[in-house]
Order: sequence, then C-alpha cells, then structure tokens
Amino acid sequence: MDNLQEGMNEEEKTESFYSKKKKLVWLLIIVILFIIIGSIIVGGNGNKGGREQSTNIMFDSNVESIMIGSAKRITASIIDNPIYEVRYHSSDESIIAVDKYGLVEGISSGTANLKAYYFDANGKEHYIERKITVFEGNSKIKITSAVFPEGEIVLKLYGEYNLGNKLIVTPSSGYIDSKVFKSSNEEVVTVSSSGKLVGVSEGEAIINVKVNNTFDSNIRVYVSKDAASSEIVKLPESIVFDNVSLKLKVGELKSIGYNLKPDNAVDRFLNWVSSDQTVAIVDNGVLTAVGEGNCDITLSSINGKSAKLFVEVIEPINVEKISFNESSIVLKENGTYKLTPVVEPKGAIDRKLTFTSDDDKVAKIEVANDSSATIRAISEGKSIIRVRSSNGVTASIKVSVTTKDSKDVSDDNGTIAVRINDNISPAKVYSDDIQYTNPANITISKSGSVETVKYCYAPYSNAICTPNLEYKNSFSIPSGSIYRLRVQKFDAKGKEIIGSNSDNYRNGALEYYINTGSSDYYKDVGYTITGTHYKTVTEANDNVVNKNVRLDFKFINTVTDKLKICYTTGNTCDPDNNPNLTVDKNSNKFLELKDDGLWKIYVSEYSNNNKVGTTKKYYVNILNNGSGYLINGKYYYTALDASNNSVSESQRLTFNLNSKIDKIKICLSRNGSCNPVSSPDKIITGNTVSNFIDITGSGLWRIHVAEYDNNDEFISERVYYLSIK
Repeated sequence: MDNLQEGMNEEEKTESFYSKKKKLVWLLIIVILFIIIGSIIVGGNGNKGGREQSTNIMFDSNVESIMIGSAKRITASIIDNPIYEVRYHSSDESIIAVDKYGLVEGISSGTANLKAYYFDANGKEHYIERKITVFEGNSKIKITSAVFPEGEIVLKLYGEYNLGNKLIVTPSSGYIDSKVFKSSNEEVVTVSSSGKLVGVSEGEAIINVKVNNTFDSNIRVYVSKDAASSEIVKLPESIVFDNVSLKLKVGELKSIGYNLKPDNAVDRFLNWVSSDQTVAIVDNGVLTAVGEGNCDITLSSINGKSAKLFVEVIEPINVEKISFNESSIVLKENGTYKLTPVVEPKGAIDRKLTFTSDDDKVAKIEVANDSSATIRAISEGKSIIRVRSSNGVTASIKVSVTTKDSKDVSDDNGTIAVRINDNISPAKVYSDDIQYTNPANITISKSGSVETVKYCYAPYSNAICTPNLEYKNSFSIPSGSIYRLRVQKFDAKGKEIIGSNSDNYRNGALEYYINTGSSDYYKDVGYTITGTHYKTVTEANDNVVNKNVRLDFKFINTVTDKLKICYTTGNTCDPDNNPNLTVDKNSNKFLELKDDGLWKIYVSEYSNNNKVGTTKKYYVNILNNGSGYLINGKYYYTALDASNNSVSESQRLTFNLNSKIDKIKICLSRNGSCNPVSSPDKIITGNTVSNFIDITGSGLWRIHVAEYDNNDEFISERVYYLSIK
C-alpha cells in the first residue's frame, strides 16, 4: 500500500509540474499578444507626438561661422510639406541668438547648436541641427561710435524685439568687446543681456546700451496693446490739421486732412477721439456729422503728441426747387422716356423724389428711383407727371402720347446744322475731336425743304432716346456727362428727310455727341495693380513690380464697352487684329504677367463694335531682383526712370533689399564713374538699420550699386541717376 501511495504521489508531482509549465506558456503567449496589439494600436495612431531628426527639413545655406557682433540669416525649408511653420532655437543664447525669421547673431566666442524644426499635423517634431562657431573680429580695429538707429520702438504688449543686432557701429568691422543693456523701467520693458526686449505692461521706458564700457546710446520704447507688431519707427514730433475748424451739415461726411512732422514720421500709431459723439463721430480720419452742435476732434500719437480740431454741425439744407430740362414730353405708344428732374440747391441733403402720373392709362411710371423715373407711353392722350421731394416741394411736366407715324421717307433734300453756343463749327459725330463745352446751348438751323425738326438727348450710357421734342428755340443740355443728341428732320408733308446729313444717321435719327462733363472727353481705361490705377505711359513706365502681376482693366467711363488687348516684351503688337485678351463690361477677365522684362501693353477701346480713338500703350516693368532707391515714397529702379527725375538738394535715397539681395555696396559720382566694389561710400546689409545714403549738391549724380547674395557672392552692378537742381 505504501508503495502504491508513493507511486501515486510521484504521478501527482509530475502532473503538477506539467500543469505549471502549461500555465507559464499560456502566460507568455498572452504577453506577446499584448505587445503585438499595442504596437498595432500605436502604429494605427500614426505615432503621435515624439521627435526625430528628419531629412524633410534642410538649411538653405552652408553658413557655419559668424563674427561676434554680426548677424547672418540662416534659414531652413521643409521639402515635402511646406505648409508648416519652421521655427528656430539656440542651444546657448550666450553664444548665438536667433529670432523667428532665422536671423542669427554672434554674442560671444564659442560653439552652439542652431536647431530648425517644425511640428506636423500629429504633433511630431521634425528637426535638423547645425553647429555654429562664433569668432572674435579684428581686435585691432577699434570702434569710434555705437548708436541705436534714429526713431523709437513701438512694442506690442507681451511682444518681443531683438534690439541687440540693431546697433550702428562705426566702423562696421570694429571690435565689440562688450554690450550691456539696461531698462529704465522693467515694469514696462525688460531687456536681456543679448538685447531682447519684452513688453511687460503698457507705458514707456528708455533702453540704454553701453558698448565696450565706453559708448552710450539710448532709445525710447512705447508698449501698447493696440500695436500690430514690434518695430523701430519715427514717431511724429508735431501734428497739424489742414484746417483750424470745420463746419458740416447733419449727415455730411468729411475726410480730415493733417500733416505729421518730420516728413518720415509714421501714421500707424494714431488715435482719433470725438469729445461729443452725439455731434460728430470720427473713424480713421473720416468725420460724420451726427447732430447739431459743437465738438472737438483730437488726433494723438502714441508718444503723446496731439492736435485738436473744432467742429460745428448745423442742420441740413432742404430742397427748395424742382425743375426740368424739358418743357414737355411727346411719346409714341409703347415708347419710354427717362425723366431726371433738377433739384436745387445742390447742397440739399435729402434729395429723395417720388413720381406719380395723373393718368396711368395714358402714361405710367414704369421704373423709378430716388432721382429719376422711366415713363412708359400706354395709349394716345395727355397726362401730367408730378414730382415731390421729401420736404414737400413739387413740380410737374406734361406728357403727350400719339399714334402718328412720321417715318415716311421724303424724296426732297434738306439739311440742318447743329451748333453749340453759336459756334460756327457744327457738333461732331462721335470721334476723337468730340465737342466739349459746359454749359451747352444748342441751336439748330434749317435749310432746303426742312420744315420741322424734332430732337431728344440723353447721357450716352442711357438707352437710345426717340426724338419727341419739336425744336422751336434754342435749348440747353445739362453738365456732367457725354450726351447723345438725336435729331429728325421732316418736310412740309411730315415725311422724314434722310437724303443729306446721312453720315451720322444711326438708329433712325441723326446722332451728335456733346461732352459737358470733362475736357478729356473720355478717360483712359488703364489698369490697376494692387489698388493703384495707371492710365498714362508716364505713370506706368516707372512702375516696377514683382513677378506674377495681375492687371485688372476697369471701365471708368460711360462710352467704352469693350477692350482689345495685346502685350509683348518685344517691339510692338496689334490688339485690333491679334488681341491676346478681349474684355467687356460683363466679364471679369484680367491680364497676368509672369516673366521679367519691360512689358508693353497695347489697348484699343471700342463702343458698339466701333473703335474709339487711337490705340494706347502702357508699360509694366517687372524686375524681380532690382534694389533701386526710394525718394519721398516713390521708387526708382532704372537709369531711364531716374535720369529725368529732378529734385531739390539734400536728398535721402533709401535702398530696400529683397530675398535675393543680401548686401549692396554704393558709390556716388558727379564726374564719370566710380567703383562700388573696391571703393564704396556705403555698405548696406540686411542687418543695417540706416539703409540710406544722403546726397547734397547740384548736378547729375551717378549712383553705382554692386549687389551681393546671402553667400556674399557678387550678382551684378547697376547704375542709377539723380538730377539735383
């Protein structure tokens, strides 16, 4: 029995051992499954978060070293998905400092890592790093001055601004041993050892820097929550309104003119305030008269400079009289006539009119707005059209509707002469020499078998009118438009004569055109670039723009209804027979120019498929990599542009760089040429705040500019001209 018991115990032990082994195997299988499932889940979530050094981001240049006190732009670009923002970071800001645009400044000797990175849609960081070595400059060259640029700093609340690289050091290659920054009020602005400013609260403070323990310079900083950005600007030293006071009528709008001194003061940090908004409100310089009374309009700058304007608002002028240019109106059945009464005085505020007909069965008001109405002839008879203003002034005019047909053609000959203001020359058919006069007093003389003359006139943009007014005495055409005068002549039997004056017989009547709106009988159509309208060769010729320029052609007159356009960088093209583009008033077509060059744009204007005037030529100069210079807000890019530009003495020429040009060397000469490469009068880089050069003295100045890229490689040399009287 003992042996049997012992055998059974051995069996139970063996069975227990295998049972435990099976459990361990199953446990191991479960662990492996959890690992696999976990990796699938993580992989399925796109590996959110985390960071990795990536080949999808690359530095744009091979710069690896920089001198103390200097700065270079070391940017990076995303290769596959450039939609993300590239950011920059310095591993040691005591050696190098970098701003959000990749501008790296050498602070002290040593080596630090510059990291460029971005976060993808899953929050994963992709980065690339480069070691930047900072070395000392030539310690034998001592600086003679170190100053902040002219102006003040406007700092956005909680915004940052790197002031450390804005110092103007003379000479520029001089050795900077130390820079110590200090804020006069750290509760408003704090400044780091490298010159980084942070706006802590609204107010003002003075930032001081001591260079090499010798040179002091100060700049004033204004912190504002309303500032759109942080920048160095020239704030106004004085503000002067164009007028001491203004008088407006209730409901009137007026733009307030003002001047800032000095001339280079910016107007981006101004505040408008009305002392009584029940009298007048002001929005960005536009004044609206609200109610009768007086108030002061104050314009102030962020630096405390201000000016006041006294405003008086009076009650509006009411309509006093309504009259008509017509003595009466004669229409054929189903004919129409647009009636536009004359409202006086011109300064009346509420000029809204209402129109009614005494007999809608004879003539009814078909369409009406606040200033005019279209009358529709219904049946033979007479009616009176009555007009009433909002303040109760009334006027009326008789309308006669007839069924008589006077379109039987006469075999007789007879002529008429339409004269303006008793001018010997008759009014012209529409052409380049269209008559201009204001006012226009019309007389019509008859000869031969002409017994009766009927006429009508309307602005050219209106529908063609039907001659329904019998000519008896001279009449006047109002000012303000190009009018189409239509005349019919009849013999004693009432038959129409068309055998003479037939050159200008159109649409069933003789047509003449009289301009009472402008001595320029129609305006050039021109084109618009970024909101600026160009309509003459001289305006467009010196306009230099970047690539991918969109030109919108706007119809700014009532005559032209179609444009035919061609464009070339060659000698010429023919828009009439070979247009690149046809534009009418109902289309939204535009012209897009993409390549560099001086583009010639030829535009022919048409009216009713008839060419109007002569073909006009415009210019657009696309020069994507030219720096040029700026005088009083106007750019000059080419020798042609500047050679005939005459200005007074003591001109400041401002040079703006771009993404292709990182440095320019400039020399000036009035006698022959000079060499900007070997003997520059001025060197301007992307870090130079004083990006200008002053020229004093009369004569034809030659300005030689050598351009360099961000690798300090020479690009080209350009010559500009400036004539100082």
